Amino acid sequence: MTDLTPHLRQYMHNDGSGFVAGYDCDGIERVVAGLDAEIERLRKIEAEYQSMCAEQSAPLTCDYCGTAINHHPWHGSEGMNRHIHACNSCRHKLPDAERDQLKAMALRLCDAVENMDELPPTKYALKCGRLVNQIRQQATAEGVKS
Repeated sequence: MTDLTPHLRQYMHNDGSGFVAGYDCDGIERVVAGLDAEIERLRKIEAEYQSMCAEQSAPLTCDYCGTAINHHPWHGSEGMNRHIHACNSCRHKLPDAERDQLKAMALRLCDAVENMDELPPTKYALKCGRLVNQIRQQATAEGVKS
């Protein structure tokens, strides 16, 4: 009501019998136009909010097989793709730094075993033993059981 007060006018009846209150038409139109603009702004905010809610409630899909996931998915990140979702069936495909490190150690051990003729027997045994111990320590740290 305080927005309308500056536009309040007092007019006399045509027959002179008293006064009547009225509002200035131009002022009221400006107030209504401002309120219409505010209503439109609030509608846009509500539409954006509804859109965000719809996106968040959309079912997630596995980034590997495309299956819809109706529970909390497994997460990972790789290179430029910073957020990957996986279902239970595909979770082994998620990038894993520890698993990759263990795989690299196992490959170094395989290389050492394949190239046993390049080293004297003592150095060969030490190198293989050291690599086996590194792999065992890494696997134990990750909770892999033998």
